[in-house]
Amino acid sequence: MLDFSRYEHRCGYIIHLDAGKRYFEAGHHIPFDHIKPPARLSRGKGKEKGKGKGKGKGKKKLSAERLELRKAEYLMDALTEFLLDCFRCFRRDAPPEARVRFVLPHSWRREVPHENPRFGNRPHKGLFLPTDSGIGAHFRRNGPTDVDRERLEVFIETMNGLLPHQDADADADNGEQAKSRFTVSDFTFETIPEDALLGPLLDEKEMGELLRTGPESMELYGVSPRAFIETYFPGSDSDSDSEM
Repeated sequence: MLDFSRYEHRCGYIIHLDAGKRYFEAGHHIPFDHIKPPARLSRGKGKEKGKGKGKGKGKKKLSAERLELRKAEYLMDALTEFLLDCFRCFRRDAPPEARVRFVLPHSWRREVPHENPRFGNRPHKGLFLPTDSGIGAHFRRNGPTDVDRERLEVFIETMNGLLPHQDADADADNGEQAKSRFTVSDFTFETIPEDALLGPLLDEKEMGELLRTGPESMELYGVSPRAFIETYFPGSDSDSDSEM
């Protein structure tokens, strides 16, 4: 886990997983067929015991529910990780002018109440686009500011600008192209504790490119340039600061 302790909370936008899948699958024709539960997934044991004739039936039903829960958790984790890989690969292959505006999504995880109270909380994992940072649990309690909305728009414009151009006469392709584009409705504003986030690490080449571009590219991540270097390029020395 990266050290985000200097900022108690990060605000930004949760990227809906189905929107990320749609963007890469329909827009870039990246296959997602491999994202599926293992062929054999243990049912585990039901914790509740029924009485009399309903004993076996109740236990079987609970085990089936747990099996579906495990499948959903596996799919969510696998889809999140694959989308993170897709974003990373596409950023590396993007034109220089797009790379410096391309904010890499973070992964985040937290416990949320399960729909069935018998199971308590369940882990929830997803993609998060940071736009700002602040102190206190009530940070951004009134919702996004113009800064947050502007940084989201930069991300949307950058990603949609990387979609391949289609032949104007290919109506079917153009229809799929339009559906694959990111829109504001694909994102939900949220404030997340730092310890629930896992951000990307940049290599020397990636960091050098951002340093040459200037602080604006690093500030898109919602932190100061100095904090950006310390957070996303651990092990950096004072020479990095002198390049800014």
